[in-house]
Amino acid sequence: MNRQQLDELNRVLEKICEIVEKSADGDYIYRGEPEEYKEPPYYGRISSSLYREYPHEEGEFFDIVRAQNAILEEAKAYTAKTDPVEILSELQHFGGKTNLIDFTADYLIALFFACDGAHEKCGRVILLEKESEDYTVGRPPKTINRVASQKSVFVQSPKGFIEPDDVVIVPIPAGLKLPMLNYLRKYHGISAETLYNDLHGFIRRNASSEFFKGLTCQSKADEATTLEDKHLWAEKAVEHYTEALKLKPDYVEISVNRGNAHRSRGKHDLAIEDYNTAIKRKPKLAEAYANRALAYHDKCEYDLAMENHNKAIELMEPSLELAQVYLNRGGTYHEKGEVGKAIKDYDQAIGLRPNYPEAYYNRGVTRGREGEDELAIADYSVAIQMNPKLSKAYSNRGWAHYRKGEVDQAIDDYSEALRLGPKNAEAYYRRGRVYDKKGDLDKAIKDFGEAIKLDTSHAKAHYYHGVAYARKGQFDKALKSFSNAIIQKPDYAEAYHKRGEVYRTITRFDLAIADFNRSLELNPDDTEVYYKRGAAHLATRAVDLAISDFHKMVELNPNDPRAYNPLGFAYSHKREHDKAIENYSRALELDPDDAQAYSNLGGAYGAKGEYDRALENYNRAIELRQDDANAYYGRGMVYDKRREYVLAIENYTKAIERKRDYADAFYGRGVARLHLQEWESARDDLIIATYIGLDIAFLFRHLHNSVADFERDYDIQLPLNIAEMLTLR
Repeated sequence: MNRQQLDELNRVLEKICEIVEKSADGDYIYRGEPEEYKEPPYYGRISSSLYREYPHEEGEFFDIVRAQNAILEEAKAYTAKTDPVEILSELQHFGGKTNLIDFTADYLIALFFACDGAHEKCGRVILLEKESEDYTVGRPPKTINRVASQKSVFVQSPKGFIEPDDVVIVPIPAGLKLPMLNYLRKYHGISAETLYNDLHGFIRRNASSEFFKGLTCQSKADEATTLEDKHLWAEKAVEHYTEALKLKPDYVEISVNRGNAHRSRGKHDLAIEDYNTAIKRKPKLAEAYANRALAYHDKCEYDLAMENHNKAIELMEPSLELAQVYLNRGGTYHEKGEVGKAIKDYDQAIGLRPNYPEAYYNRGVTRGREGEDELAIADYSVAIQMNPKLSKAYSNRGWAHYRKGEVDQAIDDYSEALRLGPKNAEAYYRRGRVYDKKGDLDKAIKDFGEAIKLDTSHAKAHYYHGVAYARKGQFDKALKSFSNAIIQKPDYAEAYHKRGEVYRTITRFDLAIADFNRSLELNPDDTEVYYKRGAAHLATRAVDLAISDFHKMVELNPNDPRAYNPLGFAYSHKREHDKAIENYSRALELDPDDAQAYSNLGGAYGAKGEYDRALENYNRAIELRQDDANAYYGRGMVYDKRREYVLAIENYTKAIERKRDYADAFYGRGVARLHLQEWESARDDLIIATYIGLDIAFLFRHLHNSVADFERDYDIQLPLNIAEMLTLR
């Protein structure tokens, strides 16, 4: 006996001792109940079947004695017996409703009934004094075989029940039920066979009947479309298989099937226990190894799964069942990343069973994982041809089309998958992804919403819901969706990233930085988040923190040209132009056609007063990207500083043509026109810059100190109306 068995035996004996001790101070009869019914109108009462039969609202006021007498009189027409107790006993025996409450003179038998059923709930043994004015106690006639084997005693109460306060109750923990049943069978010969030892007992409790009831429930579990229904039917299957095993403990096929039902409920350790029992009793039972492999696979214990797949294959002859084992082993190879071996096993399955849609489907999954979308689509198509109702094949083929950019075919496949399975949250989610890629954001949002209705825990659906809302500019809804994604998956780094991005867009930089911080805690190597956090730091003038983030980008990926532009830009903010030039130049070493780097380099040289080199870089930036308003504006500023005002105006104008609300360009052109004494045009430009939102007086003072200084430095007299515009009040 191992340690676990010894512990179980000790717990069983402790419970029996508890009943014996509580029985010592009285003359008791006993009743076992597999669960305590605490809901109204029972309230934990010990009640007769006739009392339980009546509607709840009438229970308290029902004249149960009168009702039983009426039943008794009617029953006399169907029997030659005349003794009321004998008639009622027989009615009770055959399942009729009476006011008799079953008790037994043997507490061990009561223990059996307390453990026989409802295995996930606590049972109870009830100790009732034999003598009382509140009820009568009597023994049924011995004409019924079961009466003797169960040592039956009947109790009748004029109320139809006995209050729990009037009895002694010994609770039986759910985890003790099966060990107790095994103990009673092994050491006392108390079992379903010995207690239900007549033909009627066989009809009610034969192993084959319970086994086939279990199969029926398991079939319903396999066909269930929701996880809740699957678990419900699998639980019922377990109950029937458990009953069958109590009647035939050595029936290994029942152990295997109960293991399968446990696996359907996600109870993999219980499933493995059942498969172990079957293998112990029948070491060459290939089915038990095959199913134990699946349980280990579900637990992600792939090496143990592989051992059992291999053993099953070793024991089996070529057959359809062997094809199933090859299919399953291929699935385990797939999870282990051993793609070649997975494909080989699927090929073996197809060789044994050419019309095997699941094998083609699984091979398609593995090929899709390797990016072989064309071959995957071919396999899914064969699976669909063999089984046009295989919705998951449509769904996966849709995803392969999506990866190939074939969005219309993808949408068709997901729509068919949803026609076949309207409650498929994953199909809605994936079709939403396709609509998002197509740019049809309204349909994408609708599909993500449907996925969430069907599965509120679908974190990715919440996430992409947020992505679509953000793309539509519906930032409040985007923030809510990203928050929901985080609720469902607290370690969802990308959701923090995207929520931070939205906060940055709406200038809530403190919240953006907090989200970027959390994202980087979860994924410390995400250069994109370092970039965005650095940009948020720049927006709050925390330039050194920004530089630290951009340096981290370089550290993580020194050959990524995107890292050097923001780092150079941050140094420009600190007026450390040589460091800025160094980083822009490094960006161009890595990407010689980086127009932004040329534009930034032009700005840095311009800030240093090296105007020829600045123009050289702005020219190259414009050559590479002719729609770059900033490059034209920067080149205009260089010409402005060189006092080449006509060329400056020309470049400011080109910047404005490319960006109609470019306030700085309007201001720059207006000031350049002042130098040329184009007063009306200059005034118009300055008014537009002000209208767009630029504080031109503040900027003018920052650059030129005052109107008087400007007029002295450039030997020019401004009109009064323009001078007033440029003077701070």
